[in-house]
Amino acid sequence: MDDTMGLPSPLSPDFALHTSRTTNAFTDRHSRTLLLRGLNVSAGSKLPSPCPPPSSPSFYTLPPTYTQHPFPAAASARHWFTQMRSWGVNIVRLVIVWEALEPLELGTYDMEYIEHIRAIVHEAARVGMRVFVDGHQDCWSRFTGGSGAPQWAFDLVGLDATAFPETVSAALELSPSSDDADTPRLDTPSGRLWPTNYTKFGPATLFTLFFAGELYAPSAVYTGPHPAYAGGGHNVGHVLRSAYTRAFATLMAALVPCGNVVGIDPMNEPHPGYIGLRSLRAWNETTELHLGAMPSAVEGMALAGGEAVGVGQWERSWPHPSVRRKTVTMNTGRRRAWREGREDVWKREGVWWRNDDGTLGGRDDYFVTNPQTGEAVDFERDCYVPFLQSFWAAMPKGTWLFVEPIPNLGPPSWPADPASSADAEDRLVYAPHWYDIRTLFEKALNPTVTFDVLRLAAGSRNFLAHTYFGASGLAGNYAANFSRIVADVAVFRGQARGVRVVGEGAGGKVVRPKPTPVLIGETGVPMDLNAQSFYAGDTGTQGVMLNALLSAMERHRLNWTLWTFTLSHATCGDQGALPCDNEPGARHQAGDGWNSEDFSVVYGAAELARRGGAAGKKVVGGDGYGGDWGVLRLPAQFLRPYPTATAGRLVASGFELAERRFEVEYIPCPVTAVKGAEGADLVDEFTRRTTEVYIPNYHYAGRTSIRAVVIDAAGKGWEEEWIVDAEGTQGQGRGEKGEGKAVGGECRYFHWTWKRREQEMRIVHSAEAAGARVVIRAEALETRAGAGGGAGILARLISSVV
Repeated sequence: MDDTMGLPSPLSPDFALHTSRTTNAFTDRHSRTLLLRGLNVSAGSKLPSPCPPPSSPSFYTLPPTYTQHPFPAAASARHWFTQMRSWGVNIVRLVIVWEALEPLELGTYDMEYIEHIRAIVHEAARVGMRVFVDGHQDCWSRFTGGSGAPQWAFDLVGLDATAFPETVSAALELSPSSDDADTPRLDTPSGRLWPTNYTKFGPATLFTLFFAGELYAPSAVYTGPHPAYAGGGHNVGHVLRSAYTRAFATLMAALVPCGNVVGIDPMNEPHPGYIGLRSLRAWNETTELHLGAMPSAVEGMALAGGEAVGVGQWERSWPHPSVRRKTVTMNTGRRRAWREGREDVWKREGVWWRNDDGTLGGRDDYFVTNPQTGEAVDFERDCYVPFLQSFWAAMPKGTWLFVEPIPNLGPPSWPADPASSADAEDRLVYAPHWYDIRTLFEKALNPTVTFDVLRLAAGSRNFLAHTYFGASGLAGNYAANFSRIVADVAVFRGQARGVRVVGEGAGGKVVRPKPTPVLIGETGVPMDLNAQSFYAGDTGTQGVMLNALLSAMERHRLNWTLWTFTLSHATCGDQGALPCDNEPGARHQAGDGWNSEDFSVVYGAAELARRGGAAGKKVVGGDGYGGDWGVLRLPAQFLRPYPTATAGRLVASGFELAERRFEVEYIPCPVTAVKGAEGADLVDEFTRRTTEVYIPNYHYAGRTSIRAVVIDAAGKGWEEEWIVDAEGTQGQGRGEKGEGKAVGGECRYFHWTWKRREQEMRIVHSAEAAGARVVIRAEALETRAGAGGGAGILARLISSVV
């Protein structure tokens, strides 16, 4: 490692995160419970700009540059981060791919891009936004139909990426296309077949070598010129992991001075490749998507080795996701995916061969056993967690690690650190992703009846128990899925020091795992579902789905970063062709510029220009204090009140959109006497007792509203009501008057204010309220046309202690 590794992190105290001692929650330096609500920024950062289509030779030869992403300049970043803050966003998952950092050769970084990202992150700090870095990849690389690794990573192990389409080593979208940068390629590089690439030879081989080259390809030794590895007999797996880690450590070191980068997610949606594969003859149809040409592992190795092979062709079906319809002989030209003069690694290791009778032979259990221990291999224990630990050790000190489980495998079990004390804060976050996979697969949703697909896929035959009805049932369906994620923390931290026995159950001791914050790193709504109804003006189903998704996460008090914010979102084709599915070649297409995905919560730059707005300019919607909500695609569902910082233990928080009714329940923390303190000490104590709630003007401002405080502490009732008219003037009770100023009141137990300009309510509790149960409500009592596009205007805020 170079001199940048292990730098101390001067994280600003205002951005610092801590772990609650009793719950799976973040806290701030004042011990207040935090909720982090954010966005992935951005999907456009997955690919270089420009990015030719895979059908063009320049896809492989044009030097990649990413300096237009996620924003073209600091001024644009400042504008959009300011907008996000007005929408209640307080954290960003910053999408960074390896190719952007180290695009052309091993050890040579794009310092212009790294400086560009530093400037972007600095703008986030200026508006009070936390950031964590996402080491993003999908299917290993854009050269294998996704995003992530640079082309030289294939060269390093001896593979020729240009041969992948012909050898079925990756599924790429090869429809004829112009190299014109102004022509949107919404299906590049792989279209809707992109998830099938995880089992194709290219990604499966690279993931296997990356995580376990020393175990399964010990003869694959680095032969390149880089002085850190040349002549040392280093396995290619070690070189790949080391290079990947160095690249992100270099970026993180450059971001340290910004003061707001709290951590890093080492690898987006990692995959084990062949590791643990029970048979070379078939992939698991339950966990691995089967569509189009789907060679088995041994067939993929043979195709890459220059053999012509009969490959199964799969199509969509129900209730099984897909079914094999026919077999087609592929790679009839017998092209090799291995470079000239480079030996086939898997053939050399004796994994596969061609029998004398022409059939394919292979060591079916080759990837089942760990060769070093002789025991069954456990990918997470033997490969993934050791990589995460090594990666984390290279990051600046104080970096939080956002750990993703392997999709479809559940959480890894994080080992205890024998050097740490039982109550030591270890800065670990459980950060899984969750999507409604059936809706993603079919690009369709009927909220009338939905199913818990993951439960059914896991083998449950209680069909009715996993069937949900209506919009409320959809939210219940999603909440059931998130409840399993919350329960997974017990597995993730099952070995951690600090695990406590809390009782006895039917199965023996009941333990409480070490408190660990949970953040859903990705989830979202495919806006192009139901034959792209959104673009025909019917946004109802998308709105129902987003509201159900956010409501379900609210029930579990989860932190999240939605997928995604991207200004590269675009549409193309004939709108008159709607309704039609958003497929490669469709007459109308829409998406985020990557593999026909359409998740962006905002309209793209071109659409905003048509609507009369651009960075720094007003667009339709919004008010002087609530930001520009006209740029949001589903503002009513997205803009939601929530407690950003709770002075005590958060019990519940949720928003009912139909009634525009918000409720948060918490137990205030004890008040600490600060004798003789002054200045900063008094400010800290006041802040520790202050609960802050985001109250979006979209739902609650613009007309006469009511604020009421109802308190019943120690059996003594107290009640007072506050009237706020259309201009924000308080008509009854105590507090300041005037547009945009604070209104509020106080009693023995609380002092509270509502600030329209900041879209914020603050509640400061006294010693008498500590330990009681507090409920704060905001409720719209009538709906009028006007602010918020017809949102409820007359609002009622109620605070109560019971």
